[in-house]
Amino acid sequence: MVRRFGMDKIQNETAYKIPYTFLASRGLDQPIQLESDEFIEVNYGIIVYFKTAVAFHYLEQYLGKEKFDKAMQTYFDKWKFKHPYPKDLKKVFEDVTGENMDWFFDQLINTSNKIDIAVARIVNPSSPANNGKINVVLKNRGKMVAPVPVSTLSKEGDVIETKWTKPIADTVHMWFEADNVEVVMIDAQNVVLEVNRKNNVSRVKGIAKKNEPFDLQFLIGFDDPKKTQLYYFPAIGYNTTDEFMLGIGFYNSALIKKRLSFIIMPM
Repeated sequence: MVRRFGMDKIQNETAYKIPYTFLASRGLDQPIQLESDEFIEVNYGIIVYFKTAVAFHYLEQYLGKEKFDKAMQTYFDKWKFKHPYPKDLKKVFEDVTGENMDWFFDQLINTSNKIDIAVARIVNPSSPANNGKINVVLKNRGKMVAPVPVSTLSKEGDVIETKWTKPIADTVHMWFEADNVEVVMIDAQNVVLEVNRKNNVSRVKGIAKKNEPFDLQFLIGFDDPKKTQLYYFPAIGYNTTDEFMLGIGFYNSALIKKRLSFIIMPM
């Protein structure tokens, strides 16, 4: 059952994202920084204990564990036995890291805006002007400025190289070594609080670079940005003209609701 539904590939940190993305894809999530009585009943646990945990894990991955730990320890030492506000935590992080943290504390914490960074295009690595490197162009298609990790993968799916961007407002160009690279993928480690991950992958060469392999799954499964997933289930129906009918239902939205969702049920 674990393998059938793709749960064998889910890391502990990734599992914390599932309740959030389930609600966020349906427009039911709320900002982290609310008074407790402003949360709808289901969101009190999911936002406070799941989204917040994933958000700070994402920040830790971006900054690196050493910087993140130093900021948290500095915050504790400065504010123990006192009553800090969110702005105080933000100031400590900015002082320790030397970075502007508006994207995290003003947007990710304070709003329910969605992160959506896409691989816009890949410039042909065989071009002499590229000197054996891959030029990856990223585009922010969401309403939130955010950093993301970008990885190159081999044909076998192994990560070759990973680089983090700075918070992206519009368009960013990145360069990677081209040797043995088959695929470029945003957030291969699945740490970013991103709901739509279907524009995160592109092959380096070939026709229809962004078309993923087709995968037919029974009932439900976890979204895989490297595949085009279609789910199915057995169906039974009845009406007075045809009486009992057997059929099968096909649909594209399971845990994460797609922007365009459909169900087809031939009987």
